[in-house]
Amino acid sequence: MNLLKTSGIALFLAGTCYTVLAPSGALVARGRELPEPTVSTGALGAPVARLERSAWLAACAAADVPDIELPIEVEHEPLRRMVAESRAWTRDRDADALGRMGEIALALDLGDAAVDLFAAAARLGRERARWNYLLGAALQQQGRLAFAVVALREAVALDASVGIARPRIARALLELGESDAARSEFEACLLADPTRALGHIGLARLALARGDASSALASLDAAGALTPGDYVVWTLRSQALAALGRAEESRRDAERGAKLPRYRGWLSFDPLVQQCNERARTFSHVEASFGAAQARGDVQRMAALADELTTRVPKDAEAWRRAAATQVAVRQMSAARERIARAVELAPQSAPILCTAAEIAMAANDAPAALGFARRAVAAEPRSAFAHEVLGRASYLTGDFQSALVHARRSVELSPAEHDKRQVLIEILLGLQRVDEALLELETFLAIAPDHSWAKAQLSALRKPR
Repeated sequence: MNLLKTSGIALFLAGTCYTVLAPSGALVARGRELPEPTVSTGALGAPVARLERSAWLAACAAADVPDIELPIEVEHEPLRRMVAESRAWTRDRDADALGRMGEIALALDLGDAAVDLFAAAARLGRERARWNYLLGAALQQQGRLAFAVVALREAVALDASVGIARPRIARALLELGESDAARSEFEACLLADPTRALGHIGLARLALARGDASSALASLDAAGALTPGDYVVWTLRSQALAALGRAEESRRDAERGAKLPRYRGWLSFDPLVQQCNERARTFSHVEASFGAAQARGDVQRMAALADELTTRVPKDAEAWRRAAATQVAVRQMSAARERIARAVELAPQSAPILCTAAEIAMAANDAPAALGFARRAVAAEPRSAFAHEVLGRASYLTGDFQSALVHARRSVELSPAEHDKRQVLIEILLGLQRVDEALLELETFLAIAPDHSWAKAQLSALRKPR
């Protein structure tokens, strides 16, 4: 018998879905509100809310909202927003406020609370299609796939354009083992919107499952043309190429996928789920947004998000280092130096941060400051190849050629397989007119990276008759 028919679908379609899933307490006005959370400062300087669980759950009951099982310590901003929405519910009986609370719960990975809140909003609110859809998304995230299909189909019945309901339905059917039904849904996705990659990705998964790597590769090529920044495309493409015996191409695509931001699954481009994340505006959401901006090369957006992260965690040296690096990318050198100074103040013995400070000083044409930071980096971490490389470059800029050569060689000794370290050594040797030694290093360089254009050009130039 069809698996879905045995999973309680009739019960859901009879209108009892939300009786089963809805909050345990009746949504009856008592005129009580959730209290403002107690705010304290976390270890990295960010405001956090610390909660006593039993008191919090009692407050949820008093406000007639589902039990929201929060961790003992939670980010203050999303919790503040959730409390504001609970007050909209208790004050005006705005059922859609329950859905907005559900969006925050979903962003905080509070799956049970999100399901309860979306179920109540879908039953009572005006935006029923949206809340049914997000209920399906929350259920799918929990692995409650049969229930997710029902909620998503209800959303489509109310509004065929809501979210990416059809790709979600198709994926749930695929995971339930309903391959034929999943194929029909994926094909319907492509007919409805040929510019959406999810249909192609789904068909590729089906092809891989039945061992048809060639068809999978064709679907993934189409998906990659539409969403080149989706790590799932390149990960699956690597699997298809491996199945076809194309090992080198498989390795290349696996490496490409590993460099891309790893979102929360293949449906991570869901615009409604992204809106949930934006409503909560959690630290992890801002970090994910930074990664997405980095993947598409949007340095202005990266700089803005990096600065936002420093306001979230003002005592996190790494956040300040990242903010400094993005200011360099947008050519704001004074801002970069201010931010890296703060990072060094917070972590004065961190070799990576001191190296970044040295590089920023070099970019600002302040060789003495660069030399000072680089020396501190080597003292903090004597076996850091990167620290020795930076000190080699800084020494060269200050005219200390002997030290430059010593530290460049030490960098290569510590990381002999990293061709960028050897490139610095070669450039210093060429600057010192030690051509024979540079030639030997170039030959070693090309043995490691035979297709490197800079090394090939240098070798060709040095071998020309003079």
